[in-house]
Amino acid sequence: LARAFGASHANGALEAFEKSSTAVVLINRRGEAFRANNAAEQLLNKPDVTIAKGKLVSNDGNTTRKLDRALHELIWLQPDGGVAEPISFSRRNKRPVVAFPMRLARSAANPLWDCQALVVLIDLERQHRPQESTLQAIFGMSAAEARLACKLAGGRSLESATEEIGISKETGRNQLKSVFSK
Repeated sequence: LARAFGASHANGALEAFEKSSTAVVLINRRGEAFRANNAAEQLLNKPDVTIAKGKLVSNDGNTTRKLDRALHELIWLQPDGGVAEPISFSRRNKRPVVAFPMRLARSAANPLWDCQALVVLIDLERQHRPQESTLQAIFGMSAAEARLACKLAGGRSLESATEEIGISKETGRNQLKSVFSK
């Protein structure tokens, strides 16, 4: 029963991370990766960061050992859960993937559960951009302000964003002032 309940808990965690487009790998008590969500599987199908023989590994052995030590510490030395220091997985010709090993207190509460830790993976190549509707709902921005804010958050300059939206640079500056005030 405990294992079934733990599996249900792990499935819920995977689903939550998947809905937020966050890559996550579940780790068992032996420090082995036993499940990954779709976002993680897409990220791990690369030669620089992968799962080999049940372990999350980097193209750099020191990084792999650092992750193994962090997971061992979390699983065996932190009974109430915790978060280890982020670990950077370097990649050839790309920005790194940052791994955040953690042990949730609820997982730590039951040693019979398969999932004893997890590793959240953030791909620094992906430009995370807020959705316009989110900015409108949370900050009360107008549709035009949210559109401009999204363009700027995506790395565009004010000049290229205003040109793409089809507004004058001065209008863009006024909208940007309003965005910052909100």
